[in-house]
Amino acid sequence: MEDGCRCCRSMRVRIPLREQTLRLRSVRGLKIKSMDILDFVYNWNNKLDCVAFTTLRLRNDSKYQLGLKKAVMLKGESKGDIYIEDIKHLKLDNINEFVARLDTGYCREKCVEIIKTMYKNKNINWETQQLSLILCVKTK
Repeated sequence: MEDGCRCCRSMRVRIPLREQTLRLRSVRGLKIKSMDILDFVYNWNNKLDCVAFTTLRLRNDSKYQLGLKKAVMLKGESKGDIYIEDIKHLKLDNINEFVARLDTGYCREKCVEIIKTMYKNKNINWETQQLSLILCVKTK
């Protein structure tokens, strides 16, 4: 799998995903700051194709707020814009089968494993760390 947007791949230039996303948005004249982008590396359960979807993220009250609008990006490609409709906070142990299946399409045990893998490079105490279950609704 090659890195970079289509125009950069054709020139054989390698640009990190975050920088590539910002350049792509800037080139299109949108000038969206990185904090205004909701990045995904995988489209779990094909949820990004729906009008509304959830995402489980580490709790960050300054980054995720009710009513906040964000551009959704999947591997550098736009999947539309959303606003945050609702947020529920929970700990990893409180993820139930219902939440796990809707968010990832996998059972609770696999969902917990996926989350731990996503944040494996961070020193996280899963006994105390809160997650945010964010309800996103597309605006376009």
